[in-house]
Amino acid sequence: MPSQPKTLHVITSLRTGGAERLMVDLLPRLQERGLQVELAVLDGTATDFYSALEAQGIPIHALGMGVRAMHSPCCIPALRRLMRQFDIVHTHNTPSQYFVAIASMGMKLAPKLVTTEHNTTNTRRNIPWLRCVDSWMYSRYAEIIGVSQSTTQALLDYLPQLPHCLTINNGIVVTKFQEAFPANDIIEQYSQYKRLVVAAAFRAQKDHETIIRALHLLPDDYHLLLAGDGNRRKIVEEFGAQEQLSQRVHFLGNRNDVANVLKAADVIVMSSRYEGLSLSSLEGLASGRPVVASDVPGLREIVGNAGILFPQGDAQALAKTILALEEHPKLRQQTIEKGLQRAHQYDISTMIEAYWQVYQSL
Repeated sequence: MPSQPKTLHVITSLRTGGAERLMVDLLPRLQERGLQVELAVLDGTATDFYSALEAQGIPIHALGMGVRAMHSPCCIPALRRLMRQFDIVHTHNTPSQYFVAIASMGMKLAPKLVTTEHNTTNTRRNIPWLRCVDSWMYSRYAEIIGVSQSTTQALLDYLPQLPHCLTINNGIVVTKFQEAFPANDIIEQYSQYKRLVVAAAFRAQKDHETIIRALHLLPDDYHLLLAGDGNRRKIVEEFGAQEQLSQRVHFLGNRNDVANVLKAADVIVMSSRYEGLSLSSLEGLASGRPVVASDVPGLREIVGNAGILFPQGDAQALAKTILALEEHPKLRQQTIEKGLQRAHQYDISTMIEAYWQVYQSL
């Protein structure tokens, strides 16, 4: 394999989410290291992430368009033709993992396959017959990377026989969040309120409902600002209305200034059912704001002893923690300082070097 292998990353889309944001941070920096890197997306819908990568000179191959394209095997022939041009193909998210594994079958001089596992669990692991399918799929990969130790361990608990599993912790550009200024529009519109900010996609693993329920236990001047989008947004909007809290829950949509949004928070909240390694929690810690998060794998190892954890789904404990941060300035400041120290341990430079070493070893 050449010293600078030509590498193709494959992901379902660039709509929203941690894996998608990772592409924006990772690929240009690998390119700066001299790696030839391109990206294939199953759904080529234009987004802020898409534009950001194009602006940084990353070639993008759109294999389809629209939500259905993210799960359609119709992309496999085009994907197979594209893969022939690369030394390494690196996948993210389940459909990409499956489609690349299938496309590689019978291919002469097939590229080396790498995949990154971004979550500690998923719905398919609860379906017994899929275990055999997953075992076959992962066997096609030369390297399997977990974004945290808990992610890697959860995969090995599910499929103990898997070889070539290692952990590369996700990383962020710490200074981008530490040095950001608060978003002007948020400060102007919500200056009279105490602002609880969540920056996360509306997906099944996220638990926005617990935060909304916690508002019932907080004074009326606490408002919830939700940045992001996804297939559960309408469900969460309806839940807020059902709880008669629509006036205190504000949907900001996708933002390309997440660092500024987080800086405008009084408290950053991460409420999830499970995570891999939460980039959003790292960004929150780096922003210099106190972070409160669910005590679940993928958040526990990041926020534990750096922010404050609450039992998953416990709105009362969440509300109590938020009030404690207001009532005890020393606790608030200590939480902020510990958060910044933790964030620096996950600076993106460490992650870039680890991925670089994986590619060089293949």
